[in-house]
Amino acid sequence: MQESVTKVFLYAYPLLDGLAEASETAAYHRAVLSYCKPRVMEAALGVLEEATAAGALRALKADMDRLIMEFSEEEGRLAAFKYFRTRKSMPRLTERTYYRRQQQLLKKAERILSSYGWTDERFLEEFGGYAPFTRLLTAVQEKKIPAHRPSSESGGG
Repeated sequence: MQESVTKVFLYAYPLLDGLAEASETAAYHRAVLSYCKPRVMEAALGVLEEATAAGALRALKADMDRLIMEFSEEEGRLAAFKYFRTRKSMPRLTERTYYRRQQQLLKKAERILSSYGWTDERFLEEFGGYAPFTRLLTAVQEKKIPAHRPSSESGGG
């Protein structure tokens, strides 16, 4: 699996429940409002797309929860700091050690997600037309997500 897809999943993780709920709500509203659509098949496909997106997001959330459980305490803090943008306390690391550990974390996440069946092909199949993920993938690939750096204090590492 590409590193950029793994990053998309990590950055999206805190938002997955909300995105799934939004897709479920959209599917419901499309279904309710379908009575006023002259093209029934088109309306049904819209409902199906939203419901399918919600299911894929729920499946990804379950796998991401499992992934997070496989992280050590330090890896969890590193992921929370960089990808989830929480203010959890970071271990005191030199900048070089911080980046090296972030790279190791990313490789581990990539390996584990692949073992769960998340491939580039599956990403494209499930989320290739899902705008929030396509925009996030573009931002990751173009390095448009601002770096979240450790504080300038250097500690052991």
